Amino acid sequence: MATIASAPTGYRPDLLIQGRDDEVIALVEVKNPRPFSRDTALDLYRDIADRTSVDTPYFLVLSQTLGFLWQSNALHLQQLAPAAEFSMQSIMARYAPNLASGERLRGRELDYIVFRWLSTLTAGPTDGRTEPEVSLAKTGFLTAIHGGSIVFEAGMAAIGGIGGASPLP
Repeated sequence: MATIASAPTGYRPDLLIQGRDDEVIALVEVKNPRPFSRDTALDLYRDIADRTSVDTPYFLVLSQTLGFLWQSNALHLQQLAPAAEFSMQSIMARYAPNLASGERLRGRELDYIVFRWLSTLTAGPTDGRTEPEVSLAKTGFLTAIHGGSIVFEAGMAAIGGIGGASPLP
């Protein structure tokens, strides 16, 4: 079973994906700085790797524009190359169709969109013909999260583990 062993700074991901047996399948960081680039995602990845020891199959860093997926305990192994790198444009078009060009989401707005998208992915197969689902399917991520649940950071236990979490309605 995947666990999180937090440093005294108390790292908590923005979201996590739990499997049917409550095992942690993926940690998800949702950040939306302008600009957001691969270097920004790598800096965030390195910072988290320095602050926590993670034993989980997948780690996602998502923004309004780009997404990155690392797999196979990448944080623990300090692997820098993501297994998948993808545009979030189609996700924004699906879940925020009224978002004006150039408009930036703030606070929990992007978290909620990512929550809805990941919830859809855990519910079952998608058409699998559009990005980012194509890239994610190639890594085994979609199969791994099928039947799982998404948990917001507020539902996670204190330092040293995850538990007592409940998905949002």
